[in-house]
Amino acid sequence: MAAKQIVCPQCKTLIETGNNPAGSTISCPQCSTQLTVPAVNNSAKTILIVLAAVAVIIIGIITVAFVLPAFGKQREMAQLSICVSNMKQIGTALYIYAGDNKDKLPPAKGEDGLDLLRGYLADESVYVCKSSGSKYIYIGEGVNINSGDTPVVIERPGSHGDKVNVLYADGHVSTLSGKSIRDEIASGSDRKNAEIVLKNLAKYGY
Repeated sequence: MAAKQIVCPQCKTLIETGNNPAGSTISCPQCSTQLTVPAVNNSAKTILIVLAAVAVIIIGIITVAFVLPAFGKQREMAQLSICVSNMKQIGTALYIYAGDNKDKLPPAKGEDGLDLLRGYLADESVYVCKSSGSKYIYIGEGVNINSGDTPVVIERPGSHGDKVNVLYADGHVSTLSGKSIRDEIASGSDRKNAEIVLKNLAKYGY
C-alpha cells in the first residue's frame, strides 16, 4: 500500500501521492524534484495488533482465575451432597442391624464396624468418601440406636477441607466444621454415649 502523502526533501512541500502505487515516481509541483512513492510503514499497525492480542490473553487469564474457583466450589458441594446421601443409606443399614441385635449398634471399631453392615448394604461405593477416596469411620461402638443426637459415623479429617459430614444414631446427617466437632458431640443430651464417641473419635485425629 502506498503512502498518501510525502514531503519533498528539497523544498519541504507536502505532496499528495493520489492513486500512484508504491514504487512509482512523481514530481514535486514546486521544485520538480523526482520522488519515489514509498510504501506505508506497517510497524505501528503491527504493534496495535500485538497489543490487542496481549489484551485478549490477559482478559482470558483473569476470567479463568475467577471461574475455576467457582467450579471447584460447586464440585466440592456436589461431593459433600453425595457423602450425605451415602451416610443416610448407612444410617438405614445401621437401623436395620440394630433391630436384629436388640437395639445395639455394631460392636467393632472403625471400618470393621461398617464391615458388619455388608449383609444390609452391599454397595461398596456407599462406604467411601467421593472427595478423598477414603472410607468413612464408624465411631458408634457401644452406642444404643436410640441415642438420637450421638454421632456414629464420621468422615476422615480433611475429606472436604474444613467440613465434615456426621451421621447420628437417629439417621440424620449434619455437615459441621472439623474444628468444632468435639464440642458438638460433647453438647449432646446423652452424656454417657457422648463420652464413648469422643473416646472413639480421638483415635482418628479429631
